[in-house]
Amino acid sequence: MGLLNGFLVGYGGVSSILTTLGTMTLVNGICIVITGGSTIGIDNPRTLLGVYLLSSFLASIAGVIMMASGLNLLGVDPFFAIAMWGAILLLVDLESFFCRRV
Repeated sequence: MGLLNGFLVGYGGVSSILTTLGTMTLVNGICIVITGGSTIGIDNPRTLLGVYLLSSFLASIAGVIMMASGLNLLGVDPFFAIAMWGAILLLVDLESFFCRRV
């Protein structure tokens, strides 16, 4: 996916956010087709814990890189942008928690 995103942004001139959202939608659609629209649960608590630990570790590395590079998203203060993305991720996490299929 990274290669496809890089090609579309670098050679196609497509906006990086649009490319990311587009490929995310593409992968989501492929997953829905493969699973028939049903969710796949992780029943093993140890595996679930490992998934959450890996996810949080990678997210923290991305946050450190973003802060260190002085990335200025949307022309606003970098700390405000980080808080904005954090709020968006929190809302997504809450939505996925409360809207789980059983």
